[in-house]
Formats: sequence, structure tokens, C-alpha cells
Amino acid sequence: MAKQVRERELQKLGKNLGIREIVTNDDNSLPSPEELEKYEKVFQGATKWMMETTTKEQLHRHMQESKKIKMMNAVVLSQVAKDLFPYIILIILFALSAFLLLKGKSIEGSVFGGAGLAVLIKCLFFNKK
Repeated sequence: MAKQVRERELQKLGKNLGIREIVTNDDNSLPSPEELEKYEKVFQGATKWMMETTTKEQLHRHMQESKKIKMMNAVVLSQVAKDLFPYIILIILFALSAFLLLKGKSIEGSVFGGAGLAVLIKCLFFNKK
């Protein structure tokens, strides 16, 4: 029962002429009161039925919007986790490298430090989005 109104007007934009179009949507689920009276004359109880149907439709819309928002939040959370994971690995590798170097295991510490450096280079230069 949504009504759409289109208005077009000729508009001067600098030296050029352009057409400006305005689209207005009336998204009321219920018809106007005059239309409701006509429906009620034709079919007794039509107004009550339309009110119930509109209420159900509105509840459905709210549920769908809630689901959409939850899905969007999950996508954002997974993207943040995906972006942070390499840096967490980087911190772990550098910490392990420092620990091994302090313990006197220079070869193992250098290997983990090199792996950390490789992760850092990957994160900074080859992270395609």
C-alpha cells in the first residue's frame, strides 16, 4: 500500500540545464482514513483485519532488522579478529625470541625472531583487503 510520488523539475546548474527528480515514498502500511471508511462499507471488519495485519508486518520487520544488525555485528567482530590475529602471533613470536635469546639459545631465538619479522613484513606490506 506504499505510495510513490515522483516530481521532476528543470534546474539550471551553472551554464547547463539539468533535471532534478524527487522521489517521495509514503510507507504507511495503512490506507488513509477515507479509504478505510470505504473498505469498511464494502467489507465489515476490514479495518480490524488491516490493523492486525499491519501489526504482524511491523513485528516481522523489527525481527528482520534485529537479525540483520546481529549479522552485521558478527561480520565486524570476525573482521576485527582477522585483522588482529597476525599481530598477536607477532607479539608471541618476538616474546619467545627474546626469551630464548636471554636463555642463551641464540640460534633458536634468531629463528623465532626471523619468523616474527616475516609476519611483520607480511602484515605491513602484503595484507590485501
